[in-house]
Order: sequence, then C-alpha cells, then structure tokens
Amino acid sequence: MNNFKVPAIFSKEYIDELVTLNNKYKDSQVIETYGCLPYGTISSSRVGAQLPNATIDILKEYISYSLEKEIDFNYIMNTTCHGNESHENLNKLFHEEIKLLLEVGVKNITASTPYLIQFLHNNYPEINIIASINMCVSSVAQVLQLQNMGVGKVVLDRNINRNYKLLKDIKRICDADLELLVNSLCLPFCIMHQYHNNLNSHYQSGTDEKLIKVYPYSECISSYVENPILMICSGWIRPEDLKEYTALGINKFKIDGRGIPQKTILEVIEPYMKNEWKGNLFDLMFSGRASRRSISAYLDNENLENFLLTLFKNKIDCRSCGGKNKKCMDIAKQITFDEEKRTEYIKENKKDSKILFKEV
Repeated sequence: MNNFKVPAIFSKEYIDELVTLNNKYKDSQVIETYGCLPYGTISSSRVGAQLPNATIDILKEYISYSLEKEIDFNYIMNTTCHGNESHENLNKLFHEEIKLLLEVGVKNITASTPYLIQFLHNNYPEINIIASINMCVSSVAQVLQLQNMGVGKVVLDRNINRNYKLLKDIKRICDADLELLVNSLCLPFCIMHQYHNNLNSHYQSGTDEKLIKVYPYSECISSYVENPILMICSGWIRPEDLKEYTALGINKFKIDGRGIPQKTILEVIEPYMKNEWKGNLFDLMFSGRASRRSISAYLDNENLENFLLTLFKNKIDCRSCGGKNKKCMDIAKQITFDEEKRTEYIKENKKDSKILFKEV
C-alpha cells in the first residue's frame, strides 16, 4: 500500500475529490494533506502570498471535514530561521500559536528547526512531530538524532532519493517513519537551497519581491534550462518506480504543489496513485512549471522505463557522479525544447543577473 501526503486546498470539494481517488485506487491512499495559514506567527518556507488563502475558522472547518472523511491533516511550520528572537520571546510565540492550532484540531506538525522540534516534544506530547525535508536529512546519524528529539517521521532529503544503499541502511537501522518527496525538480545538491529557504522564511515581513523571483528562483530554472542534464539529476521519482521504494520498506510519499490550483494538483496526484503516467515527465513537477512550458520542455516518461533500476543496479552515487554517467547523459539528450524560445529565455535571464549584481 502506497500512502500519499498531498498539498491542502482548504475546501470540502477538494477533500471529496481525494476521497473519490481513494475509492478508485485501493492500493494507493491519500492519508493526509499538508498546509498552513499563509501568515502564521511561525512562518513557512513558502511565501505567504503564494499559499492558499485561509483563516483559522476555515482551517478548523477543513480539518473537521477532512478527519470525518478519514484524511489526516499536517500543519507546516517549516521556517528555517526564527530570526534574532530570544528564547523567551520564541517560547511565548510558539505557545500562543500551537495552543490555537490544538483548538482547531491540529495533531501533526512538520518542523524545520531543532529548537521548535524540542519545544514541541517537551511541551506538547500529544502532537506528532515530523522533521521537514528542509532539514536536509541524509544520513543514519541525523535520523537517530531526530528520533531522540521525539520525531516520529522524517521527510528525507530529495538528494538521496536514488541512493539505494543509503535508503536501505536508514530503513534498517532507524525506527522513525520515512517519507520521500517524489516530484521535485530542484537542482541536485543545490548550494542555494538553504539560502532560498531562509529568504522565504523572512519574506513574510515584506521583502523586495525581486529577491525571490530573480534570485535565486530564476537562477535555478535558467541553470537547468541551459544545462538539461541537471533536469535528469534532480531527485524526482516516476510514478512507475514507487514500487522500488516500497520493496525497501518505504511506502510514504509526499507530492509537492502548495499554492497550485486544485485541478492541476489532482492531475498530478492521480498518476502517482495509479503508478502510471503517459506523457511529459515534467508535467508532474511544479517548480518552474510556467517557465518550462513557455519553452516547451518535453521528456517522454515512457522512455524512462529502466532508468531507476539502472542507477540502483550500477550503484551510481549521485553525490560523486555529477551527471557524468552515460545513462543520464543519454536521457538528457532526449529532452526537447522550442530552441528559439529557449535561447531567448537564457538570454533574458543572463540580462536579469547582470542587472541584479551591478555595482551601486
């Protein structure tokens, strides 16, 4: 049985659609949705203006209806930085928000800082704590540390999705539930990752919008548009390959897409539940979606039938490969673009970069 955690859209209609999918695919179940208030006291690593709009009353009604339909809810507190607040002030803010969340039915919280995790464990034992993917957990030692802090589930770093031996060892040694993000097209081992999370964590207070849209966001997208091998090296998992992870004992999967329209999210959830997708692989991924479509980036998912097994069997370690293995390079050559639009896109992004870094 594959279990999915999917983005929350705060409507009863959305929950009804998920129930319909659960009834349709008995071996795959959406067991929870995840989300947060767009402007909570404890910020998210997503910009509030880009998240589904909700109030505390809407959240309460949504959670109640969701639980009635046997779909759990996971509240996201995945900011990677709490600023320069003292521990006393932080504790006060944490207590105020968490008590309010408990009142509306929240029982699961995803956190990205050790301090918040230990605060929850010490003060609210009734809450199930999930370690966010933003903690970049990629070793047995890290999972064991989090277990000792009271974490019951860890969303592992997307960069180890293809490291068969490491995943197997983590599963064998650690007791915490493990979850994998399946549809990310973030740059592999991106050095801007934590910088981006920190920017988003502080954006709530009114950061210049260009800091988010021009750098690092467009910098990431232009990198893989210019170097398509990076689109292959990213840690995505095809719907057809979920079975390779369930064979390892990992059957919990997260689908990315907070802030994406309901219809589009459902169009991505169903192929993962069905374990099958016929079409453009990149249509399953949201980061940079509009930019990829503007240049007609296309890779036929059906041409990747043995991709993951080849990596597993040849024990290719993405940490030391850098996209230099023949299998990935051959697949990257299959990616097609509208070359005229692609060239123009790269040119415009280089122009934006020059403006951004100009001397003042």
